Amino acid sequence: MGLLLGTPVRAAQGSPIQVRVEAGYDGYFRANQWTPLLINISNTGAEINGELRVSSNSTSGLAANAYATEITLATQSSKLVNLNVRLMDYTSAVQVELITGDGIIATVTSAVKLVPSSDILYAVVTESPRGVVDLQTSVSLQGSVYQANWRVESVPRHADGLAGLDGLLLTDADTGNLNADQRQAIREWVVAGGHLVVTGGPNWQKTQAGVSELIPLVPTATITLTSLPSIARFSGVADTPLQSDTPIVVAQGTLTNDAVVLAQESGTPILSRRQLGEGYVDYLALDPGTEPILSWKDRSRFWISTMTTSDQRPSWSYGVTSPDQASLSADFIKGLRLPDVLQLLGFLLIYIILIGPVNYLILRWLKRPELAWFTIPLIVIATSVYTYATGFSLRGTLVTINRLSLVQVWPGSDRAEVDGVIGILAPRRANYDLTVRNNMTLQTLTNTAVAINPALNSNMTIFQGSNYEARNVPVDAGTTAAFLVEGYTQVTPMEGTATLQLAKSNTGTVFKVKVKNTSGMTLNDVVALCMGGTYRIGTFAADQEITFTIDVNDVSASRAAQNNFVPVFSGYTGYNDAGYRERTVQDLLGPGYYYQQGRGLGSSLEDQENWRRQTFLRSLALDSDPGGGRGANVYIAGWTSTSPMDVDLNGVGFITEDSTLWVHRLPVHIETTSQDGFVEIPSGFTTWTVSEASKLQDATPYNLPLRQDDDAIFRFAPLPSLRNMTISELRLRLMMSNNVPQNAKISLWNWADKKWDIVNLNGRFNVTLTADDATKYVGPGNTVELRAEADGGTYVFYDVIEVYFYGKYTG
Repeated sequence: MGLLLGTPVRAAQGSPIQVRVEAGYDGYFRANQWTPLLINISNTGAEINGELRVSSNSTSGLAANAYATEITLATQSSKLVNLNVRLMDYTSAVQVELITGDGIIATVTSAVKLVPSSDILYAVVTESPRGVVDLQTSVSLQGSVYQANWRVESVPRHADGLAGLDGLLLTDADTGNLNADQRQAIREWVVAGGHLVVTGGPNWQKTQAGVSELIPLVPTATITLTSLPSIARFSGVADTPLQSDTPIVVAQGTLTNDAVVLAQESGTPILSRRQLGEGYVDYLALDPGTEPILSWKDRSRFWISTMTTSDQRPSWSYGVTSPDQASLSADFIKGLRLPDVLQLLGFLLIYIILIGPVNYLILRWLKRPELAWFTIPLIVIATSVYTYATGFSLRGTLVTINRLSLVQVWPGSDRAEVDGVIGILAPRRANYDLTVRNNMTLQTLTNTAVAINPALNSNMTIFQGSNYEARNVPVDAGTTAAFLVEGYTQVTPMEGTATLQLAKSNTGTVFKVKVKNTSGMTLNDVVALCMGGTYRIGTFAADQEITFTIDVNDVSASRAAQNNFVPVFSGYTGYNDAGYRERTVQDLLGPGYYYQQGRGLGSSLEDQENWRRQTFLRSLALDSDPGGGRGANVYIAGWTSTSPMDVDLNGVGFITEDSTLWVHRLPVHIETTSQDGFVEIPSGFTTWTVSEASKLQDATPYNLPLRQDDDAIFRFAPLPSLRNMTISELRLRLMMSNNVPQNAKISLWNWADKKWDIVNLNGRFNVTLTADDATKYVGPGNTVELRAEADGGTYVFYDVIEVYFYGKYTG
């Protein structure tokens, strides 16, 4: 509780001011992400007008000099104030100060602890007298698990305040007490990739009251059950009856049209899911804080299955991950160039000719050579004035604001996520006040931005109110102040459908696309993206309708998404191959892509715009897997010269240079091309994770070295949207460039007998298991567990280990 509420207020004894702070996620925070502060202030004295401030003088590791919000507090009153700050990874405490005209009148400090991006962070909101549901037992497959325990009022009022979470559980809490800002924040967080779980049980009415429009099942009543075998099967422990001595209260109601049932008992949905934007909302119809879940020894497996069965996320959905590249893009003003070398040489030549031969010849003609003492300084002064005037005209008289942004639009959602970069280029040295409207957040870009302009953080304060405002931003002439902007905007999604046609062979998989541009704007340089394929459209006018086909080229399987941050792969294997790191950037830019080695940056405005786009895309769209995280989806991406970011310099004139990439995800319908409905799932449409039982936790099924006594256990499964199929064959594919199959040892987990069965390779790289030989190795959610070892104590190098699923798709 001390970590949660902070240390006592530093003020005079008997002070009428009391301040308490809830920092971060129950004391936890993510580096370089917005960290919410909930500040409770009470005043029993005279009215107060001042500001709440978190400054770098009191809190080391801030990404700005100070964060502040203005506050007015009447006598005999209290107020809850939300303030968002960005902390660096070495921060250990946050200090909040209440400042008035009389100086600092109250101070409170709250300790914080870093949660690395490779770890998992959940928040549980509950009012249950039995205590909170423990999600920390769900051991992560990639790191440690942390849990924040919140009350309803702890939920941030801005979606970016939730961005550090990998999951949010609402259980046995009155969500009807969520205010409008909190509800909007939860919704926007979900559509941006968040995972929300809402529970039912005896108190289903109050738990769903504030989020009923989000959940996949709208409950209307309850029934009672005596066991939950479907939950056990979903968790991979099908032999567990999961019975209860007391009635299990289960909420029942009506499923939404887009709901998917993950577990059910005799037609009653127990666990259902719907996708909203890039995120998911699950409805668990019972209360996990009651029996039989409460004392179930395998409950951790349930939470692992729930939190790791979501779809892939595209590489651009994580926001700006490279501040250096973002700063470069903010600094690149199209059309603003230094004079060419030839121009400089020409100017220098003219200067030499003027001060030398021309001056000499004129004075000789006048027969006044002694005037050289006057004419030479005059020429130097005139040339200097001309040079200064030329530089002055090149810089112009107005501030230039460079705005680049990416907008993600999802089907059925009128709210789209905005990730943007702003660069302020000033013709003269001055301080500016930058305001970003429409509830978007504003933050200085760290690292390079500060290196370019060290004074950027020295005096600047970011004020948070109805808008975010950076005050006292110092900008030197010829330098750029770079900022990061995040938020949401109103949009109209495109109308259309992408039909994924699955064939009996993975080489016949295609997308049939029909789309109408109902966004209300004309997009340029448009390209359609899917896993392993692109289709270039060019200009896509408003209200234009097109149809086309994309061939799906199979790629390697992707690691299953486990949290809301870009996957970080160990250098132990070669999986993090630079060969595909910029595949999405190349796909988006096409012939406009510049390789680091090859043709150089051109001088035309078109070439400069391509380079500007490329540096921006490199800041937020570097791939962490060969498929770019696109899964079984199709995206329409195109550019405009407008911006969704509404900015102002508070009275100072400016011009803007805008480029925005709009990415629309289309609804996907799946069908088969064969009459009998049998299909093969390409490896690119499968995912893998490392099992918690694997000796090597940083292993991947690609470029995998194994030595004696090592093993790597992988869990393969089709993408969630492709798991509705009856598996009749498993097709194993191995590649071993330096070994023969006799050196390999592959085993599959037998779900029926609960043991490992060695696969008889017989010197083959490709093995097909059919009928019963296949089905006994297929677990819940069509999961297959595979163990790779070195046979006979030898060293083995697996280039590729893949599992192809063949069976009847049931839709």
